[in-house]
Amino acid sequence: MSNTPLDFADADALTQWLCEMAKRHDLNYLLAHADDGVIWGKFVGEAKTISISHDAFPKISPPLSRVTLQQARIFGENGEVLLVRSGKVWQAFETTTAQEKIIETFDEQHLLWGDEVREVKDGFALLGEGAQGMLHAPPVDLVIGELKKRLHLTVRHWIQYDDQAQARVTKSRLVTLEESNKS
Repeated sequence: MSNTPLDFADADALTQWLCEMAKRHDLNYLLAHADDGVIWGKFVGEAKTISISHDAFPKISPPLSRVTLQQARIFGENGEVLLVRSGKVWQAFETTTAQEKIIETFDEQHLLWGDEVREVKDGFALLGEGAQGMLHAPPVDLVIGELKKRLHLTVRHWIQYDDQAQARVTKSRLVTLEESNKS
């Protein structure tokens, strides 16, 4: 997408950029990794405003901060925008379904950690599993307190072949978040 480094003056500028990218590419979810934890988000409405897990569960999920953010993936069926930080330099990389039409791909389900719904608030479910005490709050549409199946991320892998016809995965992107077919 951009070899030009990006600059975000503050958290509002970062949030505005994320919403603009979600709107431009019609993307639905945010999965961000920060120094202080995991941040989930969901883009809603035609304007693609963002709701983040910190707003629902501030003791579990950190705020979206340009200072602590390491990387963010904005994703959906139409593609993914990956924002990464290296030192003080931000860069964004875009993957679209149009690019995927010219290359072989396959989808894989990755189960998310958390088989117990501890609380549902503002469209996010606080999930836990076992006695480890680790929690996260992905966006979900569920009946309060019920998770019929485990959640998974669908990951799309790009395959390329070398001159000896050996296949390798050259790129992967997040596609969607949904209840799994697996328990």
